[in-house]
Amino acid sequence: METITADCPNCGLGRNVIVLKREIENKLDEYLLVEDSYEYLICKCAGCDYIFFRKERTNSEESEMEIDPITGEEKEILHYRVINFYPGKEKMRPDWLDIIYFFESEIYESLDKIYRTLDASSFDDLPASCRMAIDKIIIYLGVPENLPFSKKTEELLNRSQMTEHDKKILDIIINATNAAIHRNWKPESLFY
Repeated sequence: METITADCPNCGLGRNVIVLKREIENKLDEYLLVEDSYEYLICKCAGCDYIFFRKERTNSEESEMEIDPITGEEKEILHYRVINFYPGKEKMRPDWLDIIYFFESEIYESLDKIYRTLDASSFDDLPASCRMAIDKIIIYLGVPENLPFSKKTEELLNRSQMTEHDKKILDIIINATNAAIHRNWKPESLFY
């Protein structure tokens, strides 16, 4: 049996994991001449015996050539990114989250989507979900919906609903989520 070091969704990061089954799928984009490689693994944690599915992805653009120190031959090293785990260990949802549903269902749905994304370790929608949740909360506080984010945070500051320090932090978060959405960036993993 093959053993790798991987994150167990049940007991934590950097565990010895037994690969029970591995399948590889290669796809060639003939127009861009880029080859995507997907590895599908059924794994069992050597520590807690938790069985999970893991999907990894790489492509020909995410590799580098390295000289083997023993043979002197050049070989390609692929850099894999973990796409997701199934099933994921449910993250710690705050107790107050479900209470929000009774006061403002749109804010609840936005925040709930963030936690469902985290639980599935599928981060594709995470930046947009965070931005949407922040926007829903700001609008709930009475700021006009049609204002750009920079004006919305300025309005909250003018109303004394946030401090200058809070505004700076929120502006950084908004700029980061905007950049992530614009560049189609998706975090590979998230630790919290």
